[in-house]
Amino acid sequence: MSEIQAHSESCLPFACDKARILLLARDPHCLYAYWEIPDSKKTSFCEHFGFELWEKSVPVLKVSNVSKNTEFDIAINDLSSSAYINVPDAGCLYCVQLGRLVSDKFFISFASSDYVFTPGGNLSTNTAVYFINYKILKHKQACDTGNDCTASYPSMKSKLPAPAVSSHEFLRTGPEELPLGISSAELLGIPPGISSCNLFKY
Repeated sequence: MSEIQAHSESCLPFACDKARILLLARDPHCLYAYWEIPDSKKTSFCEHFGFELWEKSVPVLKVSNVSKNTEFDIAINDLSSSAYINVPDAGCLYCVQLGRLVSDKFFISFASSDYVFTPGGNLSTNTAVYFINYKILKHKQACDTGNDCTASYPSMKSKLPAPAVSSHEFLRTGPEELPLGISSAELLGIPPGISSCNLFKY
């Protein structure tokens, strides 16, 4: 059973007779959980199982990796209300149950969190770049202002460009097809001073 340091400064924005636990993914290898156990839950437990079992049992968080079908327990204390949870696997679906561990095979659950997905721990292998199509932005701006939508770009009378194109499609478009006077800063967010025609020569 793993031991972690728990916190008690966080409070749920609601109070009721039900035990609740919320779970967040902080980074690929760390979860954050915070919870609330009302006194009525302890009273109900003692009425059904006895106060002696409450004293002998251990409050735990049962962390389940749904993606890999594994789980482990984390010991907490009765006064804690939040905890950071280190998890070994990034890019997985997790769920946490709050309850009491009576034995290695006997766990009584009070509440279960929603499922959260931790982000991947590696850089993405997708290197595609997407650019906004400047033509359709100017077309939409002209239409929104009540001007003639095709006055500046007659070619739009027959066919409107796609709202977005990939970098490969974009770089196959020659500079002569772009409206004159568009700086690289407007087009790609590059500092002013480089014209779009010079940009496409590279």
